Amino acid sequence: MKKFRFCLVLLAVFAIMGGTTFAFDQFDHVKIAPNGEGDLIFFPWYLAASGGWQTQISVINTSNSYSTVAKVVIRSHNWSDELLDFLVYLSPNDVWTGFIRYGAQGTYIYSDDDSILVSKPAGVMAAADVALYFASPTNPVSMPFFPVKCPAASKIDSKTDSTDYGYIEVIEVNATTALGSGKLTKDKVFNWYENDQINGVTVPRTIATTNILTGYHEFQNTDAGSYSALTRGQVYADWHNTSFQGTGANTGLVSTSNNTIGELEAAMAKTNVAMPYIWKGAAATLHFFTFPTKLSFGYKLLTDPSPCDTYTGTPAAAKTGDYFGVVGGARTPFKCLTYTSTGYDLKENTVTSGPFSGGGTSLRMCEEMQWINAYIPGDLFTEGWIRYAFAITPTTFRLLSPGLLGSFDGTPVLSSALYIRSASVSEAEAAWTQRYVTVPVAGVAYPFYQYSDLQLLNP
Repeated sequence: MKKFRFCLVLLAVFAIMGGTTFAFDQFDHVKIAPNGEGDLIFFPWYLAASGGWQTQISVINTSNSYSTVAKVVIRSHNWSDELLDFLVYLSPNDVWTGFIRYGAQGTYIYSDDDSILVSKPAGVMAAADVALYFASPTNPVSMPFFPVKCPAASKIDSKTDSTDYGYIEVIEVNATTALGSGKLTKDKVFNWYENDQINGVTVPRTIATTNILTGYHEFQNTDAGSYSALTRGQVYADWHNTSFQGTGANTGLVSTSNNTIGELEAAMAKTNVAMPYIWKGAAATLHFFTFPTKLSFGYKLLTDPSPCDTYTGTPAAAKTGDYFGVVGGARTPFKCLTYTSTGYDLKENTVTSGPFSGGGTSLRMCEEMQWINAYIPGDLFTEGWIRYAFAITPTTFRLLSPGLLGSFDGTPVLSSALYIRSASVSEAEAAWTQRYVTVPVAGVAYPFYQYSDLQLLNP
C-alpha cells in the first residue's frame, strides 16, 4: 500500500509540472539494453596492425518487420577524431559486416557486404543499379581512414593520435515498417531514407527509431589463424535519434536526440570497474577503457582552433556532456582522469598486504580509448583481478527539458579485458559498480537508472 501511495504521489508531481518532455526523460531515458537490442552501440575498441591483425564488426537488424539505417562512426584513440563515418542500410533480418585492416594504404575499412554503399547516386536509385552502388564480392568497399588531425604529441599526456586503434559508435538513425517485411532489394531502403520515397511515391520524412540493433566484434589474425571469441558490442536502448544523419559532417552523438549526452553519461557512470588478469608464460591480459562521451576534438573545434594540447569545451556547445564539460563555461584545460587500482592475486593478497609500501604515483587515464597492461609486480601476482576506482564526486547532468537537472556519481566509461594466450585471444566485458542517480522528482534517487525506466515508480 505504501508503494502504491508513493506511485500516486510521483504521478501527481508529473501532472503538476506538466509537459510530455519531462515525462519522456523520466520514463524513457537512454539506458543499457538488458536484452542486448537497442538503438545505440559502442564497440569500445578496435585494433589493426601488420601481420594480419584485424577487427571484424557486425551490425544486425533483429527485426522481422522494420527496415533501418544506422550510422557507423569510427573514432581515434586520443582525441576521438572522426576518422570515417558511413551509413549501413538494413532490411528486416539483415546484417552488415566489415573489417578494419592495416595495409599499404594505412588503416582502412573493407566490406563486400551489400548493406554498404561503394558510391552514391545523385538521386533515386533504380533497382537495376543496386549492384553498381552497393558493395559485393566483385565490387567491395576498401576505404582508407582519413588522417588524424592531431598527429603531434600532446603536451597534456605526450601521446600521439593515430588510426590503427580507437573505438566505434553505431547510431540507429531511422526505422520504418512501411517497406514491408522479409528480404528487400536495397534500392527500396536507400530511396526511403535518402529520397523520401516508398515504391516510387514521395512521402513526408519522419524520423523514428526502435530498439532493434545489436552488434558483435571479433579480433582476428588472418596470418596466424588466431581469433577471439565473438563479443557483443555494448548496446544502449532508447537513445532516440531525431535528426537526419548523412556523411561528411561530424555528427554522431552531437546530433539531435531525445536525450542529452549527460543522460547517456548517467547511464554509463561507474565508480568501480573489476577485471581479471593473467600474466605468466605466454599469457597476457590487456584492460581497455573507453570514454565515448569525452569527444575532445569535436568539442575543441567548436571553441578554439588551437593545437591539440587542451580541452576547451563548454556545457552549452553542441550538446556536450556534463561530466567532461567545463563548469560555468570557463575555458579550463581538462583531459586526464585520475584513478586508483588495487590488484589481488588468487589468495586475496594485494601489493600493500606486506610490511612495506611506498613510491605512490598519481594514476591517470588521458586517452579517449586506451589499454593498460594488467600486470601486478611480483612472482605471486601472476593471476587474479584488479579493481579500478574512479571519483565518486556527484556530477550534475542536464535533462532534455530546459532547466531540469539530475545527478550521478562515477565516471562514464566502457571497459573490457582482452586475454592473449599463445595463438589465441578472447575478450570479456568488465564487471562494474554504480551508485544512485538522482532525478528531479522530489529529489528521488534510485540505483537502477542504468537499466530501467520503471524503477522510479518501484523504488
